[in-house]
Amino acid sequence: MYHSVTAIALRTIKHSDRSSILSLWTAELGRISVTVPADKGRRAARTRALTMPLSPLCLEVDVRPDRSIYNFRELRPALLIPGISTEPSKAITAMFLADFLEVCLRDHQPDPLMTAFLVDSIQLLDSLPREAALNFHIYFLLRLARFFGIEPDWPEPGSLFDLRDGCFKPSAPLHNQFLDEASTIALRALSRMNTRNLHLFRLNRRQRRDILNNLLLYYSLHHRPVLSLPSMAVIAEM
Repeated sequence: MYHSVTAIALRTIKHSDRSSILSLWTAELGRISVTVPADKGRRAARTRALTMPLSPLCLEVDVRPDRSIYNFRELRPALLIPGISTEPSKAITAMFLADFLEVCLRDHQPDPLMTAFLVDSIQLLDSLPREAALNFHIYFLLRLARFFGIEPDWPEPGSLFDLRDGCFKPSAPLHNQFLDEASTIALRALSRMNTRNLHLFRLNRRQRRDILNNLLLYYSLHHRPVLSLPSMAVIAEM
């Protein structure tokens, strides 16, 4: 039975010479997988163009209880995101975040508030100036944590942040998965990132890489392992 859904393209994996498997986050069904053409034909080329990472889509999915991978029809864009498709740094960010979501949204139930946040975030990334967009993945991961119930209590006192316990502490814990005082101060500052001040955070490549590694470790400790994403090496060079 075909269901009309709104979706966000995540990751495409080659299945055979003629088909690939595309994972999607949908507002109606949660995370699903569909078969897409992978040959050199016109339909396959159009599908690849429409299903770039984080592309918002509308489609009809043939949902059957005996299948885990569905067929679809009438694929079309839900929103146009020319800024992401034409700016290399934004395209890399979209690829990384789509990889991240593909892992983190497995078995996640449909969530209207989170879906609205994802769509708003995609539109924001598309419209940001390049310098502000370089920090976007950090802002996104910090804000997404609340939808998984793992957002830190930012006003909580303490000079060190315990990544394992997810809280601020006055002294070092008996393990090494914590942020030192300087990194904790930086984390508190980053928690004030919003859509209007992203451009004010002047971070170099090493700072962004260190922050990202800490955020991915935090998600891995509290939600799902995300330390070995396919696009990690690429985003780390931004």
